[in-house]
Amino acid sequence: MTAMQVVDSNRGGGVLGDARRIGYNHVNKDFVDIEEAQQLGLVPGKLARWKSRLKGGQEEQDSMGEDLDTIQGGDRGNVCTRTLTYVMEATDAGFGGTLMGLWMSYGLAKKEGRAFFIDDTTWAFGNYTTFFQPPPTPDCLPPPPTHRLPYPHHVKHLVVSAATTSWTFGHAFNERFQNANNVEVFRQKPIFAFLRAGFEALYHLSSPDNDHVSKRSKELNTQIRDAGGLVVGVHVRHGDRHPWEYQYQKSYIPLEKYLNAANDFILPSFTDHGNASASKDFIQASTSKIIIASDDPMVYLSDEFSHALRAQNQMQLASKAALDAASAGLQAPQGDKFVEENVGWEGGFFQDMFWDLGIPSGFGKHSGSDGGFRGDEARVPEVAMQLRALVGKAYMLDLAVLGTADRIVCAASSAGCRLLAVMMGWDEAIQKKRWKNVDGSFGWTGIVW
Repeated sequence: MTAMQVVDSNRGGGVLGDARRIGYNHVNKDFVDIEEAQQLGLVPGKLARWKSRLKGGQEEQDSMGEDLDTIQGGDRGNVCTRTLTYVMEATDAGFGGTLMGLWMSYGLAKKEGRAFFIDDTTWAFGNYTTFFQPPPTPDCLPPPPTHRLPYPHHVKHLVVSAATTSWTFGHAFNERFQNANNVEVFRQKPIFAFLRAGFEALYHLSSPDNDHVSKRSKELNTQIRDAGGLVVGVHVRHGDRHPWEYQYQKSYIPLEKYLNAANDFILPSFTDHGNASASKDFIQASTSKIIIASDDPMVYLSDEFSHALRAQNQMQLASKAALDAASAGLQAPQGDKFVEENVGWEGGFFQDMFWDLGIPSGFGKHSGSDGGFRGDEARVPEVAMQLRALVGKAYMLDLAVLGTADRIVCAASSAGCRLLAVMMGWDEAIQKKRWKNVDGSFGWTGIVW
């Protein structure tokens, strides 16, 4: 019986229902943590071999402990007293959702005085440091995986993942941390602050990606801002992410809505303006530019955004036509009678396409149940992991460049859109209303589960 089942059976109630009724920080006196259970002899005292991949420049560390004291008092320091480990899921094909959970977990760990660790052992996109610089390093060791538990929340060593989001960041979390004295989006300010803390601590791109973003930002300064214009970022998510607004739930928001919202930022109202102000507004309107990023390559070719600048050209999801043009004239390897047809990203990012990247015919395509596990590395070819990493980098570069924009237009149903508000900051995005949602009348929100 798991710790959660033990606690649940003692209460005689459901996990989520009880969490809402008794409060987020309730301490169950009947619960016995793993470490305490070992000390009391309730479970075997010898610890199995455990392996923890530490980030932040620390080497992989293996520890063999005959008992708890060996683990805590080794030559390499003590195991942290309280920790939160965020597990980047093998079954999660969404980069934005992973970032949302990662940043929120970091903010929660700092709020609760827990050392923060990242476990990317089975992450579908590969290694964390492929995309980001190593995170801040705690001055203590992480616990053995056998000591990490997702529930109850007061455990010494909490583990959070996409699978446990509704427990850690569900109704009880919102009720605990929302500002009850405010209304609408302003109730969310403390939760926004959790994400902002995670963004500031963890969102540092690895080289050379960071260099490219810096270079692109300087280009936008020279081309647009130095001439008196605004950089208006537009983020369009298609694929398997459909809008919240009822009339578009089975399709997508018309691109015209994005364009109109962007133009509202660019085109000033000349009424009640003096000559000097009108002149300044005219300069801004004539020199401002839209930069756009989308998972759907056809958006760039649309009438609405054919005049817009791409957020970045370093890495993109390509259309079938672009792939065919790039591979024109290439010959199949000698002995191959058949060459698989190119498949583009028209329509946007779909999870099934992601899981099938780099998987040869006959290898066993994604069935929807195995999640494309990276954990069983023998099952996922190296070329597949490389392609997944490229998809992740394209997303990260788009997000990083858009995050430097002066204004943002996007659909809040997309995790990337809500992350962009966090990257802008509360004052810019919410107080000054420089982040605009085109997906109905919804305001900013954090994790959606």
